[in-house]
Amino acid sequence: KGLPPYYKKDLIGKIAKRDFKENDNFFLSDLENKFIFKPMNYKFKLKWGYPVRFHDINDLYNISKPEILEIHLSFKDLDVNFDEILYDKYDSDLIVHSPEQFDKDLILDLCSFDIKKRNLSIKQMKKVINLVKKIKQRFNNYNDKILLITNVGGYSYDKNFNSKEIKKLEINLLKSLDELKDDEVEIIPQTMPPYPWHFGGQNIHNLFLDPKQISDFCKKNGYRVCFDISHSALFCNNKNIHFENFIKKISKHVAHLHISDALGVDGEGLEIGDGEINFIDLSYDLKKLFNKISFIPEVWQGHKNEGSGFWKALNYLYKNKIV
Repeated sequence: KGLPPYYKKDLIGKIAKRDFKENDNFFLSDLENKFIFKPMNYKFKLKWGYPVRFHDINDLYNISKPEILEIHLSFKDLDVNFDEILYDKYDSDLIVHSPEQFDKDLILDLCSFDIKKRNLSIKQMKKVINLVKKIKQRFNNYNDKILLITNVGGYSYDKNFNSKEIKKLEINLLKSLDELKDDEVEIIPQTMPPYPWHFGGQNIHNLFLDPKQISDFCKKNGYRVCFDISHSALFCNNKNIHFENFIKKISKHVAHLHISDALGVDGEGLEIGDGEINFIDLSYDLKKLFNKISFIPEVWQGHKNEGSGFWKALNYLYKNKIV
């Protein structure tokens, strides 16, 4: 998690820029002259939070108690004893992000044309849902349906699928979602980038990219989505679509927001300001179109330095009244 030991000579004698506890990790930023951001007393229009994992949930929660915590699970978390990890009670609501990659190189695909792979994906998702139902008892929204964000699959390796193939993907997805329906959990597919990375390789996505496909699927089948601003901005860049038109098209079907910057067609999860999204221009539509939903800053490595990347993003969004 931290610096390799060969940085020891660079650390000795260095003036610390943050508070350390015994067994804390050092990061490369501890050796750089970068500002370490701290959380503010946020009051957003939307319900706010930040992403956590089992290994940092309590450290970040002790620094800033949000309205929601979005727990990002890895497949290894399905077998841990979270009684040894989680507090008895969190004064926050809960959202969960499902793993996308599982043991034995399985990439979750609830749409796959390969029935064996689809059934295996359903089996793994059932394990995720069972874990979510146990975790929810530690959180405020115990009696509400927990949002479970999922990358549902539908990727290909060498070319985009045609419209008939996409329809078949949707049919397969609906069959899978029917098997996964649960009174305590609401699965919300995440809007996707055009060229995702899986196990170090770049693939092609075919579902939950185009705003019309997203809107039509949700309207017809009664589903909502997690709108990942960075992912969808990359798609708009790739297809030369005006981003504000994309937002207006899907806005009625959005349950939750992931906010970060984007660059080109595959530069996702960037710090706000490091990409090319004009958040000041977007702020009017975001505040007008989205009510009574939640958001997090999903910034790559934002958890480092006690969440400095998350606080930087939240501070920007708060000071500029973006959401």
